[in-house]
Amino acid sequence: MSKQAHRSSGGHRSAESMADIVRDGATDALESVTDAATQLRDRASERVAEWRDDVSDFAEERLHQMRGVKTALMQRLRDRPVAALLTAAGIGFVLGALWRRR
Repeated sequence: MSKQAHRSSGGHRSAESMADIVRDGATDALESVTDAATQLRDRASERVAEWRDDVSDFAEERLHQMRGVKTALMQRLRDRPVAALLTAAGIGFVLGALWRRR
């Protein structure tokens, strides 16, 4: 084999090994990016679940409070129906007067 033929076959092997190195590097980079994206997705899903739970808890607390207010209001209406009726009439009068001024 001549020196030139030997050099070109060596150069060919060198190009193949360089291509393998580049291919392996690209594969590793893709795996790293895929892993990072998966971790980001998982963290985002956890965050959303936490926020959903927090909002649900808050809504439940407010609903419980509103039920308490409703119960207290209904009890007052039963205890003092005339006062409740006069209060409602007074509020209606004030709102009607404000509405007419517009």
